[in-house]
Amino acid sequence: VARALGDENPRLLGPVDWSVVGRLRISAINAHGGWPLLDARLDDAQRRVADAHALYARGSLAAAVSAWKASGLAPRDLSDMILLAEGLANEGNPDAEPLIAELARVDATEAEFLLARLRWREGKTEEAVERLVRAFESYRTNPWPPPAFASRSLEFAVDVAQARPEYASRLFAAIEQEFAVALLRESRLR
Repeated sequence: VARALGDENPRLLGPVDWSVVGRLRISAINAHGGWPLLDARLDDAQRRVADAHALYARGSLAAAVSAWKASGLAPRDLSDMILLAEGLANEGNPDAEPLIAELARVDATEAEFLLARLRWREGKTEEAVERLVRAFESYRTNPWPPPAFASRSLEFAVDVAQARPEYASRLFAAIEQEFAVALLRESRLR
């Protein structure tokens, strides 16, 4: 309705690149588990980024990376970095490392999960499990992980425990205690 009335954006005193605002809006919606909406002001590359975020929101990590690469754009914010780093880590692609290192500067918990995923794909199971345990322990005090990311991290831990039962008790012990703000309570207790 606001878009139809021409009142979608606030009136400002200076110039604004609304295509950038649209792209950041897509990242913000995705970071909170929503479905990215396309903005008519996005160019083709930015539409591919929007497609990548939609695919990522559905858990299609490989397709999200492929859509991202087709955009030719660099990650612009944390949501972009997490999307690309998680997708690359899931492929076992070492190109994930610099993105994860950058992310670690602002969010060590997500970086731990991403490194765990990468190490798992590299066949470094012990390090992967250690990183998962540390990350889950930090969820006890960190109330800020993106919900979809946190949910996929828990699913990943289940996959690891099923593939390597000798690590199941360590992983269970890491998720046994309540996470901050009851994050993933129902999923964690299943």
